[in-house]
Amino acid sequence: MSAKISVTNKALNLLQLKETMDEIVFNHIDSAQKWEKAYVELNELINSAVHFFNSHVTKEGVPKQSTYWVLFMDIASRLIYFHTVAYHHLKKEQNEEVTKDILQLYTLAANCIPDVRKLANAEFLMEVAKSYEELEFYKGKQGEFERVILEQNNRATDCINAFSKFAKIYKK
Repeated sequence: MSAKISVTNKALNLLQLKETMDEIVFNHIDSAQKWEKAYVELNELINSAVHFFNSHVTKEGVPKQSTYWVLFMDIASRLIYFHTVAYHHLKKEQNEEVTKDILQLYTLAANCIPDVRKLANAEFLMEVAKSYEELEFYKGKQGEFERVILEQNNRATDCINAFSKFAKIYKK
């Protein structure tokens, strides 16, 4: 599956991005656990999202908070999370470095969730926190990862900045 996400009027088609991501998650993670296929296809979507974001930043600077960018961050947080889940399952031998990378990506996914206290986003955070804590407890305490993210309650601007830092170093 090659997923080319269209860009119109200087905007990535978020509906198409979300639908494609949902299809990949359903077909390759939820239903069949085809981790490699999920990883490869989600990687294409992340590449599209990061390329679009970096192009936008180059032309117009880091985006300001708007409905479009809140939706972008909501999808990006899920995309990063599911991509990381697939990566986690592909890595049979998890050494310290791989575990550190996975934890950082789960943290990034959590930091990209805008308005995390809203019910749907809080439920998603619980899923991210559960995955994080399967590897280790944050600061040695169960539930601490989720508590810290909820306490931060990142605004869309914070999420955009977290994604921006990630996008700058992605694929370098």
